[in-house]
Amino acid sequence: MKWYSCTGSLGMDPQEILRRELEENSLLGVLLVSKEHLYSQIPLKEMKKRAQAKKLEDKVKVNKWIYWIPRILSILFILFLALFSLDVFESASWFWQIVLALLMHNIPTIILVIILIISWKYEIVGGIIFILAGLAYFVRTFIVALMNKEFFMLFWFAPISVPAFLIGVLFLIGWYKKRKNKIKK
Repeated sequence: MKWYSCTGSLGMDPQEILRRELEENSLLGVLLVSKEHLYSQIPLKEMKKRAQAKKLEDKVKVNKWIYWIPRILSILFILFLALFSLDVFESASWFWQIVLALLMHNIPTIILVIILIISWKYEIVGGIIFILAGLAYFVRTFIVALMNKEFFMLFWFAPISVPAFLIGVLFLIGWYKKRKNKIKK
């Protein structure tokens, strides 16, 4: 960080100090210059433009996180669900029976991959479907637990329903932010 004196004790003109600081994308020079020099050296419009550019840059960084987090989490969630299909290899069956069992176990995974591909462009689809999938699994687990009177089964919903809800909410946040930016433009 550079500290300059506005009195020119370093032999530099305040205008030169401001120019150097602004070239380095730092507003430090603006903050260290007195009001008289500030208004005489940098037009107010230029200061506002630079402040807006900084806000936009910060907003883009946040939007990148909002864009990528639900997609990465959904890929991890789909891989987690695919792990449950590996139990078909424990049985001593014929090759085609194992292939059929693997296909049957991976039907939800295949559906979620298709939904993820659609959601990559249309976040609202991913938001709604992931929330509905989490809700459907919770309701199914709740009904089975009530029918069998085995209430420990109610805890089974957490590893599948909670990530699905979270991913759905993150997709909806991304959709809302994108929609809000389009309306502003």
